[in-house]
Amino acid sequence: MIKVSVVGAKGRMGSHVVDAVNAAAELALALDAGDDLTAITPENTDVVVEFTVPSVSLGNVLALVKQGVDVVVGTTGWTEEKLDQVRAALAAALREGQSVFI
Repeated sequence: MIKVSVVGAKGRMGSHVVDAVNAAAELALALDAGDDLTAITPENTDVVVEFTVPSVSLGNVLALVKQGVDVVVGTTGWTEEKLDQVRAALAAALREGQSVFI
């Protein structure tokens, strides 16, 4: 069974994501503001659903990419500049030998 971690798990939408994951997959970790993202690793998580707020979403995604974890983002507020930063992080991960799905 796929192991899914949720970042933003206590939020309005994040709590719904947690419920959906519990119904369809294995909830690996449910993290929220103040929790340590380094707890999420490729060993305990197949994919992360990041559903926080625009002011922290980019930092979360960049940290998770650096940790080698696949991320699906549900947070709104993304700009081309933010996406460019993620693209650069993914390119760096590829150069370091990580497998990356874009």
